[in-house]
Amino acid sequence: MHKTQGIFSTPNPLRRWLRARSNLPALLDEWAGSLFRELDYRQEADNGTRFKALYGALDRVFVPDMYRDFTTQRVLVMEWVTGRRLRTSSEGSQVSAARL
Repeated sequence: MHKTQGIFSTPNPLRRWLRARSNLPALLDEWAGSLFRELDYRQEADNGTRFKALYGALDRVFVPDMYRDFTTQRVLVMEWVTGRRLRTSSEGSQVSAARL
């Protein structure tokens, strides 16, 4: 018997779970709904505000203010931050930032 034969003859666990526990159209509807909620910048502004409340007091973390009154479903307005992008910084800075 070939080593891979057992892998292909065993039913896929994900397929088994989906067949036993879910309705695929309902699952896709939920996934699409959550995707569209994530694309709503008003929700992202709320998430940014929550993130700032949780982590904004850390010394090396700066979270910009969200301007919720000017934010719409398609436009996110937040405080301008002067600085450098992490990916354009020197390698040593990137390693240091990764240790936050």
